[in-house]
Amino acid sequence: MCYLRLSAVLIALLASMVMIAGAETPLMGNQILIVNDGGNNTNPTNAFKTAMDNLGYTYDIVSSSSSTGIPATMLNYMAVLYAGVPSSGAEQSQLMAYLDAGGRLLIADNDFGYSDRSTVLYQTYFQATYVSDAGSDGVVEGVDIEAGTDVDISSDPYPDSFTIGPDAIGIFANTAPRINWAGMLIARLAYKAVYFAWDYHYAGGSAVGDAVETEIMGKVMPWLTSGETEGKVTGGIRQAFNKGRGGFNIQSSNGEVKGELQFQSDTIKFHASEMSQLIVASDQKSAWFTGIGDGDRPFTVYVEDNGEPGTNDIFRIWIAGELESDGYLTGGNIQIHK
Repeated sequence: MCYLRLSAVLIALLASMVMIAGAETPLMGNQILIVNDGGNNTNPTNAFKTAMDNLGYTYDIVSSSSSTGIPATMLNYMAVLYAGVPSSGAEQSQLMAYLDAGGRLLIADNDFGYSDRSTVLYQTYFQATYVSDAGSDGVVEGVDIEAGTDVDISSDPYPDSFTIGPDAIGIFANTAPRINWAGMLIARLAYKAVYFAWDYHYAGGSAVGDAVETEIMGKVMPWLTSGETEGKVTGGIRQAFNKGRGGFNIQSSNGEVKGELQFQSDTIKFHASEMSQLIVASDQKSAWFTGIGDGDRPFTVYVEDNGEPGTNDIFRIWIAGELESDGYLTGGNIQIHK
């Protein structure tokens, strides 16, 4: 099996910044948010964590609360991986607002359908219709983006089965004599979402870290985090972090992305003129762009344009998967245009 390392094509859509109620995640510069629902889903959370480690993604882990919700600004991340069943109220409201803003969400739990079958999140956003508890079992067959990956989920005692609506696509099918779906994806409006109807650590057995857990995510993450919008991002930057400094001018139009990036710090000097993606938020306050630079090293940049004079603007850059600079500008200015 092939484990995919993070590259320039695995970059997220960031839509308009939504400040979620509760504590705000600090500027850590990590790419994926893993949510442990209620703090009670340790094994599936660790299965997500292990897969992200194997695939080269960086991440933050938070525990959600049914009363106060998810303590993070989810749109600061490339994607959100949710281990557990989001409760009606704060958790579901935040997730729907996140998807409305163009978020990328994966939920894995054997009771998402059983518990949330009548909710707007389940029925409308995922376009799933619950069929039965423990309706999925044994080996489920990977199709579409998961073609060639068949997964034994028999260690999970209660994996749901479900049917899907017109915008959804099945990616794990039950095998005879069982029918219907155990996994799906959906790209609808501005968002993307994935749903697995089993507790994630039960893929391949009951232990955390089975190789198939990484194989599944290695196929999901490129689809979940991809996207492109037209726009233009320019800036000159100076930061305290590693004494980072440089400039960039990136533009996307008619499916073509072009531009240039110069960056140097106390630890690295980097130049790139090969761009692969530019994602501009609908409110023109945040953006991602990616490409390949010196030494065929992939890079990812996240920026925020928080008005003049630029000292509230934010710049983050990963080069070959390593965070090289992060935080507010001490000099310069970032400008984002749609």
